[in-house]
Amino acid sequence: MLSVFNNRCAFDTSQYYIEWRTVKKENSEYVEFPKYQSIRTGVLSSRAKVFLHPIRQKEYKKLELAPFPYIVFDNEQWEFNFNIGDHYCTAGIYWTGNLYFRTSYQLLGEKKFMINQRLIPCQEVFATSESALSHSELRFLYNSQYGFVRLCYINVDKTEMVFTLFE
Repeated sequence: MLSVFNNRCAFDTSQYYIEWRTVKKENSEYVEFPKYQSIRTGVLSSRAKVFLHPIRQKEYKKLELAPFPYIVFDNEQWEFNFNIGDHYCTAGIYWTGNLYFRTSYQLLGEKKFMINQRLIPCQEVFATSESALSHSELRFLYNSQYGFVRLCYINVDKTEMVFTLFE
């Protein structure tokens, strides 16, 4: 479950706080699953782009080393480059200080996605993130009304994680 707040992030005032919560399905209803307390990250949204800072605690920590969900409208290719501090060492990858990541995004075209028993048009994007020590991938679907509706990661340790909007 993802909630958006109208409060700007202290660490980056161009982003708004979002809150991630885990849910599970019980008797055809989704209920909050108290495996974790809620976790806050940020989202940046403008007419030109949308950037979602992924969850990055516990087993999701490796997502800090993967491409972030990020779409730049009216572009077929774009990049996002950043440094990550060694406090995010994970998945058997260790470094000291900051590690530079180069992330490249490629718009693949339109793809349909089923939500609430109807097909919606989405932009499909493929991204790769490279550092001196790692490689990871993200394939996502973005819809102008619902935002990021599906995120499919191949992480630095070759595990896969999929996040899907279900309603």
